[in-house]
Amino acid sequence: MQERALSGGAQRTVAAFKFAMERFGPYENSPHFAVACSGGADSLALTVLLHEQVVSLGGMVTALTVDHGLRENARAEAEATGKVLDGLGIRQEILTWSGPRPASGIQAAARDARYRLMFEWCRENTVLHLFLGHHALDQAETLILRQRKGSGESGLSAMPAIRDLPDLRLVRPLLAVNPQDLRCFLSDRELAWIEDPSNRDRRFTRVRLREELQTDAAGRVGELADSARGHGFVRDQTERRLANWFARHARLDPFGCLLLERGALKQGSDTDAKALLARALMTVGGAVYPPRGRALEGLLSEIAAGKSFRRTLGGCLIEGRLDDLLIFRELALTTSQPMVEAQFLWDGRFLLSVSVEAGYGERLGDRGFRAAALGNKGWKGLCAANAESSLRAKPHPARLAIPAIWQGDKLVAVPLTGWYCPDWPKDLAVKCRFRPIFPLSAGGFTVVQNERHII
Repeated sequence: MQERALSGGAQRTVAAFKFAMERFGPYENSPHFAVACSGGADSLALTVLLHEQVVSLGGMVTALTVDHGLRENARAEAEATGKVLDGLGIRQEILTWSGPRPASGIQAAARDARYRLMFEWCRENTVLHLFLGHHALDQAETLILRQRKGSGESGLSAMPAIRDLPDLRLVRPLLAVNPQDLRCFLSDRELAWIEDPSNRDRRFTRVRLREELQTDAAGRVGELADSARGHGFVRDQTERRLANWFARHARLDPFGCLLLERGALKQGSDTDAKALLARALMTVGGAVYPPRGRALEGLLSEIAAGKSFRRTLGGCLIEGRLDDLLIFRELALTTSQPMVEAQFLWDGRFLLSVSVEAGYGERLGDRGFRAAALGNKGWKGLCAANAESSLRAKPHPARLAIPAIWQGDKLVAVPLTGWYCPDWPKDLAVKCRFRPIFPLSAGGFTVVQNERHII
């Protein structure tokens, strides 16, 4: 980075950022980084830091600014941010959230849309790293909110510095940085940032909580960061232990059916057993959150009893046999989605990719195509077409919950089996693979770091 006369806050920002980036590597040759940049102080500081870093690596940065369309000046602010970035030689892409808005929970919906748009852009542009500007105060707020909700060890570790997703890597290099230091960094460079008025709207829980924390920001935020870090180390050890258990005692079928060794599940602690069951149910059910603790305790009691059983939990059907557990997706809870995108995640479990040759440009959703479970009707249709042989060896609940493509009420394709109806367009192919929101095991939780705490 270019040497500058920096204030104390700016020096701390640069030091913490360099420390994080050195330990989050290595990176690909001539990397292309994407960064979420709203134009606020936190994201703008991160964008500038990344740009200065990536120049030394022979790469480039693209700033992704999402226009949610929720405020009158949102577009103008996005374009103003673009002018600031352009003056620094940083490329910007403005992504627009279109479509209907929910009547309630607008902040959560906007956040989901923001991540979806950025993920899609990264995937389409083969960008492997998406950087986020969360800082120490964000981490403290997250920890307090989870404490109030009664979260366990996993939740109390708050946000990881790195989160590996199937298509890209989310990176938060500023989690050890105080937001005031980020403002010092920008002020030293005479860069103006945008203040989002929603950040002062006391109707939102995070705004009220931030006001409480800022009365003693230096002391309490530091204590909360240390607490999250401690929980993070425990979570990292737990995740690695669970990953080792799954590698030894589980078999996951590409059709989304999971087998667990019942005896091995009873040998460990109840805490680990509940964590294993929660992860298994989230993987098979395509869920974002695990079932509640009491429900998991009830399932664990049935497993310990040693008898056969059959029950539903977490969007899954669970069959307890003498030696093992079989976990399937619950057919009644699967989703039906219009095929309006070339690639989309169906039911939180299967990634469907539509490959269209030149000359076939219509969106499948416009022709009534939708992705839904095969179900009993689809299974009968496959049998009538003598195309069911590849599914015969699968347990019946597993075969019913796989994705199929329908046009109205007509079954037209089952991508996992390679079957297409006779009038399916020859220049159209659909690839399908099991890629749940949460995979069965993670690579370990990346703990928030600073100069005193090494990952």
